[in-house]
Amino acid sequence: MQHSRDNRKRIGITARALSYTFFLIVFFTAPAYAYLDPSVMTYAIQAIAGVAIALSTFFGMAWRKFRKNILHIDTSHYKTFESDDLSFTDPQDPEHVIRALEYELPAAQMIPADQIPTLRKKKLTGKEKFRAAVADLIPGVILSAAFSYMIAFYAPLEIYMNNKAEFWFDFGILMPQMLQLSLLLFCAGVVVFIASYLIFDKLYHVLLAAGGIVYLCTYIQGNYLVGHMPPSDGTDIIWHDYVKDMMVSAVLLVIVTIVISLLIRFFDMPGYRKISVFMCVAITLMLTVSLISINAKTDGTEPKAQSFVLTDEDIFKMSTDNSFVILILDAMDAQVGEELIEEYPDYQKAFKDFTYYPDTIAAYPYTSRSIPFILTGKWYENKEVFEDFVTEAMDESPLIKELDEKQYTMYGYSPYIISNNDTLFKFSNIKQIDKKLSSPKRFKALELKLALYKYMPYYLKKLFHFEISDFAEVQYIPDVGADQYAYYNSNFKHLLKNAKIETADGNMFKFIHIEGGHVPFNFNKDLKKIDSKTGDYTDKASAALTLAENYLNLLKDADVYDNSTIIIMSDHGFYAPKQDGTNRHNPLLMIKSAESKKEAMTVNNAPLSYDDLQDVYHRLLNGSDSDDITDYKEGDKRTRRFIAYFPFTDTDHMKEIEYYGKASEYDNKKYTGNEYVFKN
Repeated sequence: MQHSRDNRKRIGITARALSYTFFLIVFFTAPAYAYLDPSVMTYAIQAIAGVAIALSTFFGMAWRKFRKNILHIDTSHYKTFESDDLSFTDPQDPEHVIRALEYELPAAQMIPADQIPTLRKKKLTGKEKFRAAVADLIPGVILSAAFSYMIAFYAPLEIYMNNKAEFWFDFGILMPQMLQLSLLLFCAGVVVFIASYLIFDKLYHVLLAAGGIVYLCTYIQGNYLVGHMPPSDGTDIIWHDYVKDMMVSAVLLVIVTIVISLLIRFFDMPGYRKISVFMCVAITLMLTVSLISINAKTDGTEPKAQSFVLTDEDIFKMSTDNSFVILILDAMDAQVGEELIEEYPDYQKAFKDFTYYPDTIAAYPYTSRSIPFILTGKWYENKEVFEDFVTEAMDESPLIKELDEKQYTMYGYSPYIISNNDTLFKFSNIKQIDKKLSSPKRFKALELKLALYKYMPYYLKKLFHFEISDFAEVQYIPDVGADQYAYYNSNFKHLLKNAKIETADGNMFKFIHIEGGHVPFNFNKDLKKIDSKTGDYTDKASAALTLAENYLNLLKDADVYDNSTIIIMSDHGFYAPKQDGTNRHNPLLMIKSAESKKEAMTVNNAPLSYDDLQDVYHRLLNGSDSDDITDYKEGDKRTRRFIAYFPFTDTDHMKEIEYYGKASEYDNKKYTGNEYVFKN
């Protein structure tokens, strides 16, 4: 008998060690980076909270053992036990746990285990049955609360706070909707657990175990296994590329299932219920601390000062005096653009009055940082919240100040033109509106889908594939006299098809941003829709040049082409063979000055940088020819700056790169050692 008890004691100690080791492994796993820009501090704070919880648990257990074994103080003698907290194990049936409440025993009476079968079971009163049921259901209620908090509250807020610029709404709209959603999920979970308990208590226990497995797997998946998240920017996802991640998710499920099963086996269901409660409370505390940290770092709860709608008002209105047009073809690589122009005579004809600058270095590898730089010339180095930086940069923009001085009416057609003050409304087509939801129900569904897209295992993510642009459909847009502008090639094609140029006196500035060569690769040169799985980058790039050609033809037909200064450029390059962010440095740039007439497009191999753009604008606004927008000449040696993300989708961690050769020579670069990590 004593040998059996010793074995059970050793097994219990082993099980406890296994469980705490598992929790420590979970809490201290090295964090990965998600496509949706989670902060490194998110995981650091969770790890710190995990350390605190694990250490407090460890030292608490050690102190109790020290008091009992060394000081010979057993506090259990002085405790008053509730009858429904006592349990005894039947030696004839080790799986049968008998509560003191169910037998005619004083609450604190301890009796030999071999006498338990002789006890006469007492009849429970209704109040006692209710108390027992409540005690049984508490773990299910806590699990429901923890899961709904993580999926419907923490996840949406964490994603929003780390990606504020990607969403039109702010915390004031998000918070009440997520409170409602989390309450709804919590109530649904409680109903399921209560129903299963009333049907059959063992069914409840099965659901409680399964819920623990799902909760723990989901927590680990959504917080530690997001380093290879599928993009949510419209890219057609090749799910075969994620087989390895799917296998990791499957292995995680197996491991967690084994651990939970062992906990139930060694601690029995009452012991597992206590562990389940501890797990839910510990993880919830860590997530809460993490959310507070993220908010402090990003000012996540701060309201967005302006709510606006980007309209297509006057997009084809041109000046009879001077027009200055910047046409952004997103993700257009300079080398690919040059090859396509050389290949197709219609492009050569369309762009014959332009000067092509193939040896150009961009500023950033992605649109959100590139567009503000193109407009302002200000380098963002992660020293402050990005939205605050852009607001200040727009106020100080040399281009916008000079356009104001020269009395240009400004129009901006890009979703990446942002500002938290009235500078935004210098662009006449941007209208201020109230921040409102058109469908709160649909908004909740989209937020839940976004959270599940991040937190589900890779083999289920396809069911929840999400695009950030989906939130545009739930923004309430009042009648502002024009349609909302969408930067997609398909929309610009539609606008051109039905376009009619209007003219007016006075100077005009147009900043038009279209999808260009950006994924998905779903258009060809003739602007016909193609299957993005068979299309390639060259197809989409040629579609972008065709749209630019059609736009120029529209201006020519309306006799507003000659008096227009036109820059056709990209926000960044796109080196298709290797997409690591460092090779997106070589963007398309070609310029036509007003009244420029040429026999053929000229190529100028001067080493340009987007750091030169403000000077380029100044020269063009003051009458310089497109061949005379820089003092640099072909063959000049020059070091040019580029800031890339590491990992290449994490904007919170950037490194400075210097390109010291031609832009087309992708390996002529060096890392300066300067890193820009966002900190509060």
